[in-house]
Amino acid sequence: MTQRLGGVVVGDEDYKTIFFAMKHVSERSGHDMPAGRDIPVPTPAEMMSDVQALDTFQAGYRKRRSVAEDARKALQEPAKATLV
Repeated sequence: MTQRLGGVVVGDEDYKTIFFAMKHVSERSGHDMPAGRDIPVPTPAEMMSDVQALDTFQAGYRKRRSVAEDARKALQEPAKATLV
């Protein structure tokens, strides 16, 4: 199902954003932590900031995905002869 790859765009900045967001969430999601590493529960403002960061990332990614899909659809078109 390689056609599903038409809109896949993952750069280093995407990787960093996703990696550190997952790390941030993982630390607070109930994974077993050592007793000495008691991470405080985030405030509502911190949670809202996380949601806004996700919304911003998602909106930007969707735009880049759309551009990539259009460009890759063009790559699938057969070559056109040039009339001289």
